[in-house]
Amino acid sequence: MRRLLFMVSLWSVGGLVGPGVAGAVPMRRHFVVDAAARGAVCNNGSDAAYYYRPGVSDDTWVVFLGGTGNGGCPSIADCDQRWIDDPQTMATTWIGIGGLERTISSTRVEGGILSDDPAQNPYLYDANHVFVYPCSNDAWRGTAPGSASTGGWSFLGDPTVRAVIEDLQSEHALSLADADELIFAGSNAGADGVRHHIEDVQAQLGTVMVLGLLDGRMHTDYRPRGWRPLAPGGEVESVREMYALHGFVPPQECFDEHGPDADECFLFHSLYPYVDAPLFVVISQRDSTNLGNLWGVPFPRAPNNPEALAYRDALIDAVQALPRGTGYFVPDADWHKHTILKGRFTNHPISDPITGDDLNVADAFESWRAGDYIPRLIE
Repeated sequence: MRRLLFMVSLWSVGGLVGPGVAGAVPMRRHFVVDAAARGAVCNNGSDAAYYYRPGVSDDTWVVFLGGTGNGGCPSIADCDQRWIDDPQTMATTWIGIGGLERTISSTRVEGGILSDDPAQNPYLYDANHVFVYPCSNDAWRGTAPGSASTGGWSFLGDPTVRAVIEDLQSEHALSLADADELIFAGSNAGADGVRHHIEDVQAQLGTVMVLGLLDGRMHTDYRPRGWRPLAPGGEVESVREMYALHGFVPPQECFDEHGPDADECFLFHSLYPYVDAPLFVVISQRDSTNLGNLWGVPFPRAPNNPEALAYRDALIDAVQALPRGTGYFVPDADWHKHTILKGRFTNHPISDPITGDDLNVADAFESWRAGDYIPRLIE
């Protein structure tokens, strides 16, 4: 088993380069076995699905929880509108225009950590790659079957992840049950799912080492000038209502520490201390999408703007307060999600002021994963 060290690093990067996608062999679609009976279904009740490409051996797996569309139903009204605008984010099969049945693609190609191109994915290109299709819109934490109280929509991301892990252990020639290591990764809402499930996945897999890689989902309690809540009750009340709709209950340890109805337990950034598993967090110091989505205000991109500096300082404080053993990569950039799934995973190397070496997200994660990175803080 690899030895994990605490990596503390705040990186600055230069200009951005457009993301790229490469992959000689696409991942192929698989529907969850007996999905309805196991509660592994999308918002509309269609069977959950994942995309899988076998690697060179069964030693290492990368399982990525999709994020696009999987945190987008905070209310029944939002789900109803999403069904009109983007039904493919709520279903794997559905009836489209003209009464024709539609189904998600039979293959999928991704870049970054799911690429089989060594240039994009130098350390994990030959691993077994899995992309879990997002269609439950509950950040993979929901436990609520369709009913009148959910507007007829199912929010069953929680049992879906369990079912996918079980199928990966039993349905393929290169079985996850025989692996040495699982990189359990996700972006945005997918990162929420990783944080929520990683301890259960470790329990499911027994002796397999499970490492979490979370992208674009580290928030703070910073409140910018001009802040307005997302709903009449404010941010906390909005999250309470969303959790109730999805059937998600925050960790009991949080309530034990803060009280039976503590606001802290309904704020995203407050849940990290209650995860007893190795995590590596990727978040940008100027993530305008996060701030805009959470607090409904435009976020200045200018690096020296007072609000940008205040947000960055609050983010650094939050990252430094993560549990010991957590690794992180925090560039001075305006990135949001897709950092580990697209070209940014290996693009944008920066110069390490201590070693003089160039380092990118893939390098930093690999150093932490291998346990050979010297603990230090770089501002």
